Amino acid sequence: MHQWRQVTIALVAIVGVFGWTTAAGAATDLTVTTPADGHYQPGATTPLLVTIAADGAVEGTLRVSFDGQASASQYVEVPGGSEKQVVVMVGTLPWTTSASVTFDADGKDNDKTVRANITGPNGDEIVGVLPELAGRELPATADLTVDIGQARLFPFDVALLDYGPDVLSPFSQILATPGDLEALTSDQLESLEGWLGSGGGELVVDAPVGTPLVVPIGDATSERVAYGIGSVTFTGGSAALGGFDDVFAPTTPRSADDFPWGGFFGGFPTSIMLARDAGVKIPAIGSLALGLLAYTIVVGPVMWFLLRRRRSEPGMWLAVPGLAVVTAVGVWAVGLQLREGANTAHTTVIADLPTSRQVLSHVLVTSANGGLEGIELPDGWRSISTNEENWGGPVAVAAVPIQRDGAVLTELDPGGIGVLAAETTEPAGPPAFAIDVRPDGNELVGTVTNLTAFDLSEVLVSSGQGVANVGSLDAGASKDIKISGLNRSPFNGDPLMERMMQNDPWSANDGVSNPGVLISWLSLRPGIRSPGLVMASGWTRDAPGPVRTEGGSIVEAGRTAFVSVVPLETSGVSSLTNQVTYLRGYNGSRVSDVPAGGVCTDFPLTYAVRPGDTIGADETAVIEINRRSVAAFDVWDGGEWVPGQMASIEEADPVIGLPASASTDGVVYLRVQMTCDMWSVSEPLPELRLATGDDDIIPLGHTSTEANG
Repeated sequence: MHQWRQVTIALVAIVGVFGWTTAAGAATDLTVTTPADGHYQPGATTPLLVTIAADGAVEGTLRVSFDGQASASQYVEVPGGSEKQVVVMVGTLPWTTSASVTFDADGKDNDKTVRANITGPNGDEIVGVLPELAGRELPATADLTVDIGQARLFPFDVALLDYGPDVLSPFSQILATPGDLEALTSDQLESLEGWLGSGGGELVVDAPVGTPLVVPIGDATSERVAYGIGSVTFTGGSAALGGFDDVFAPTTPRSADDFPWGGFFGGFPTSIMLARDAGVKIPAIGSLALGLLAYTIVVGPVMWFLLRRRRSEPGMWLAVPGLAVVTAVGVWAVGLQLREGANTAHTTVIADLPTSRQVLSHVLVTSANGGLEGIELPDGWRSISTNEENWGGPVAVAAVPIQRDGAVLTELDPGGIGVLAAETTEPAGPPAFAIDVRPDGNELVGTVTNLTAFDLSEVLVSSGQGVANVGSLDAGASKDIKISGLNRSPFNGDPLMERMMQNDPWSANDGVSNPGVLISWLSLRPGIRSPGLVMASGWTRDAPGPVRTEGGSIVEAGRTAFVSVVPLETSGVSSLTNQVTYLRGYNGSRVSDVPAGGVCTDFPLTYAVRPGDTIGADETAVIEINRRSVAAFDVWDGGEWVPGQMASIEEADPVIGLPASASTDGVVYLRVQMTCDMWSVSEPLPELRLATGDDDIIPLGHTSTEANG
């Protein structure tokens, strides 16, 4: 007996040790980052690199949440004794403050939740460096060509390009050599070109101007070449020869919360209009409250009084459950009637860009009985997450996408709805609009023609901060247009966004457009709003959705925006042909010039002003200041910010002469402190132009008294 007891104890010990080892071996660990070491662009679809390490084989679901709101889920399997990296694409809000990732293992002991350590750009350039230069000693930061922040440098694993162009979304610039580009596979090069031409990225090539590239930019004759809505810049090989300082110029913020209008308008809801188009009906709160009140009265005093008169109080035990069943059936019947017409609906943007066509579609799906519902993903399409803030409406929802067998699905409760999104980039085709405009003083004049097969409504044509309201435009028809106010400050109010926001999503008379999806798309491509480009957009309800439901049905109900973006061909140096690009605002350094009067904000606005033509060595460039809108300004002279001395200049609208050093690669950088009168000035920003014989020029950094003396 004693021997059996010893054997039993030994077996228990062995089993205990084995069990403990198995449990410990199956424990998982998570690490989360982005391709830019935790940096990302708020508001953009963001790639999270999730590494799962386990001693034992595990499988389960990764779930990502931003600010407590579910964003994405993905099923993964990890072999025993290994680690696996998973790329999860998630939609982010412009004001996201925290994120968490949970591995929900099939074995409950293996669950793990970690907080994602991510941060926005905070006014810096986020630069991905491809292998040939990343293989050198790569500094963490580098000075920009202009003193308004830094470039943060991160080595980039080109294998990630296999996941598509969104994997580059954390970066504002990519640094590469011609050899780096030649080493990419065709699919990887396509991802890079998609980020560049359709996403508005900046590709910095460390090579002399004119070096042949596999990126089809043609023959480069200058340091900067437009490619779609992005650009390619040549460094002359300075990164390899002299290091990374002064290689990167500042770019327009890609983060929606940095751009003046992007952070707020990027959250405009789309699902309310989608639900209306799909036939989803929500009972009024008054009707629900009245029904609950009636049920409470009947099941309480009324029933008690009636049964008491009959001396059948014990009947309450049967009457109350019976009435509850009848009420539940009634509520179900009413709900079924409300949902019986519910289907799907879409809101779609079809954008013809200079190098490609981009199609983005949001689809609302419904389920009467609950379960998985979704849409098919045609070849070349990819699912994207759409985090839409709940604006208090009963249908403002964002679905958690689940990809499976060429479809993207979401789990719905009975009677539930969800919004799924997908996009694709295609070769450029015939555009939706023909835009023929020419400069006329400080305006653009010309015509716009509808080339689609649909009669379009709410047609707008814009360039920079100027917009022409065309109204309706039938298929094949043309209208004359005039665009004014191209270069006014974006803090002056954005007329394009204001016109689109006039469409009230809570109003039954909501027009034709669903502006939320177009505004969100634009807010992540701020380069489109440059005066160097012209954009036309118009809406129709007659175009079916480009993706089908998982069951193969065409999504008929909804609204489609047709968009065309074309470069503006101009010449000469004037306020019209200046391409005034917003660079920094909230995070900009303070202006060094002493304000001449009351200022409207405590931060300056930093702009890059690119003239339509190169200013010759024997020509004098000047900036003309509107004193009503400008209280103080600095000019970057290539080495420091030089104050404009506005407080000591007597002229009402002075003309300031610029030294040749003020042109950095053909761009003049201004840091402007605006007055509150800027709101009432149609062209509030300084005007860069060539000097004329009538100008009373004050050299930069001098007072009018010094100049006259």
